[in-house]
Amino acid sequence: MALLWFSANVTANNMAVGILGPLDYSLGFVDSALLATFGAFLGAAGVAYMGTFGPASGNRTMVIARYFMGYWPSKLCALLNIFIMLGYGMVDCIVGGQVLSAVSGGGMSVIVGVIIIAIVTWAVVLFGMQLFHIYERWAWIPQLIAAFVLVGSAGPKFDTSTVSTGNSATIAGNRLSFFSLCLSASVAWAPAGADFYDYFPPTTSKWKTFLMTFLGVGLALTFANLLGVGLGSGAVNNATWAAANDISSGALILAGYEGLGAFGKFLGVLVALGLVANNIPGTYSASLGFQVLGHYTARIPRWFWSCVGVTI
Repeated sequence: MALLWFSANVTANNMAVGILGPLDYSLGFVDSALLATFGAFLGAAGVAYMGTFGPASGNRTMVIARYFMGYWPSKLCALLNIFIMLGYGMVDCIVGGQVLSAVSGGGMSVIVGVIIIAIVTWAVVLFGMQLFHIYERWAWIPQLIAAFVLVGSAGPKFDTSTVSTGNSATIAGNRLSFFSLCLSASVAWAPAGADFYDYFPPTTSKWKTFLMTFLGVGLALTFANLLGVGLGSGAVNNATWAAANDISSGALILAGYEGLGAFGKFLGVLVALGLVANNIPGTYSASLGFQVLGHYTARIPRWFWSCVGVTI
């Protein structure tokens, strides 16, 4: 359970969220780091709570919503879940495309990179839960290696001395906005919390389910967000990083591997392909959401809706 969520969240799209703290909200390193951490773990609690219903009920989250809200209102939740999951999937593809484009020195367009991430996602999600769990069980390893190398390569250039700028009202508003952003990136998984546990035995311990989900989501998001905060803080006073960020957040992430040559570009490719691990659960959950919308959509197999989701 923990590895599934850790693989899905120790990814570049969550680094991009952390980058926004220092650069878009003009927050200092400490402010950004604390807000990212508390936002990630608070959202993880919501995901973990919903996850406890999976083994006990044997139902997906949007089916469970029928018991909370009723048959028709739950359809609205399913529709919103589709928008959320596919929306984050688009972000994954775009960030992955940006990183791959930066690796190629601009020789490959972002669009081609987007298509590559989407196709790899489709190749895994098409075959269902078993392959999905196998993939997520191991996907965290190359992602974590690439992240640790990024810490060693870019860490010395993180500017931990930056402070939040603006008057007190502006700083308070920026803190609230960034905290809400980090919270939303985490709690957005709640509509999928039970989707991946419905095949677990009904005797599965609820507190273990909660704890493993909470730690998997919270630790991964915190680590990725803090890397982004570090990159963002460095870009405040580093002209090279600032120029990379002007191109894209993906280019800034790759700039963190500056000085590693071809090995840095190889790690950049790993970071980009690592986004597939974040894209798979969302696409899978969205395909289940399509089936909950009505009797006619329920008759269409999940693999078809997975194809629709990847195409979108």
